[in-house]
Amino acid sequence: MKFVSSNHAFGGSALHLQFTPKKRRKVFMNSIVQEACRTRFHEKSMQLHVNLEACEFGPDHVHIFVTHWKNFSIPQLAQHFKGASSIQLR
Repeated sequence: MKFVSSNHAFGGSALHLQFTPKKRRKVFMNSIVQEACRTRFHEKSMQLHVNLEACEFGPDHVHIFVTHWKNFSIPQLAQHFKGASSIQLR
């Protein structure tokens, strides 16, 4: 991880987010759904100017690892990523 400097800080910021569908349905067992989510997460990270370091799937959840997210709060990032993937999958 590279360190980033700003006006008031120097260091790195990394965030691990986990998203789970309603009632823990096993929607991520399908490779088409996984690829659609991975593509949408990557597009959204480019749009927000954050780095998507990793995106891994379990049968009923997804993990994403984001760096350089200091311009957003954690709820804002979760909203952006969850909304982006939900809209495309529906």
